[in-house]
Amino acid sequence: MAKSKNHKATPFLGTKIFVQTGLGEAMTVTEATLSPATITIANNKLKADDMIMLSGLGELDGRFPIAQVDGNKVTLCEEVDWGDKTLPSDFANAKAQRIQWSNNFCAVKSFSKDGSTTEQIDVTTICSDGKEYESGDTEYGSIKLTFFLRYSSSDVQRLLRKYENSKEKFAVKMVLTRDEGSMFYYGSVETGMNIDGSVGQMMDSGISIKLSGRDYLNVKK
Repeated sequence: MAKSKNHKATPFLGTKIFVQTGLGEAMTVTEATLSPATITIANNKLKADDMIMLSGLGELDGRFPIAQVDGNKVTLCEEVDWGDKTLPSDFANAKAQRIQWSNNFCAVKSFSKDGSTTEQIDVTTICSDGKEYESGDTEYGSIKLTFFLRYSSSDVQRLLRKYENSKEKFAVKMVLTRDEGSMFYYGSVETGMNIDGSVGQMMDSGISIKLSGRDYLNVKK
C-alpha cells in the first residue's frame, strides 16, 4: 500500500530518470481483457512499474506501464483505456517484451515538459450562436533535460547520442519523489545534445525529445 500523502510539494532532488536501452525476450500473451486492461502471460517475471511493448494484438499494440502483477495476470496502469478497442480474434502472434532501462541518469540538473495542445476545428454553421469548435488531433509536446556533460563516464549520454544519430524512438521513465508515481514517455530526439561551457563553469549539455503518442502516469495503490 502506498504511503499517505500529506506533503504540499514534490521535490525534484531525488527524482530518478531512466532511458530505454533495449527490449527483453519475447513472452507469449495468451489472453487479454479490455476493462480493466489486462493481459495473461504464463510464468512471467514482470513487476509493478515495469513497462512492456505489446505486438501481434492489433489495436492493443503499444507500450504500457504495469500497475500490478498477480501470477500470470498482468494489469496495466489505470490510464490505459482499452474501452473502445477490439480484442484480437486469435493470440497466435501476441507477444510482450519488457523495456530494459539504463541506470539512474544522475547527471541531470533539470527536467521540463511542454503541455499537450489539442487542435480546435471550426465547426461553426449559419445556425450557430457564435464560434463553435470540436477537438482534433493532440500534439503531446516535448520533454527537455539539462545535465552535466560526461561523455566518458556516462553510458546514458553516449546512448542519447546514438539515438540522436539513428533517429530511433525510445522510452524514458521518470520516478517522482514522495511516492507521487512514475511518468512514462516515448519519442525521438528533436534537438540533439548541445555543449555549453565557460571559464570557471562546468561543461553543460541538454537534449529535447519529441513525444510520439501520449504519456502515462503510474501511481502505486
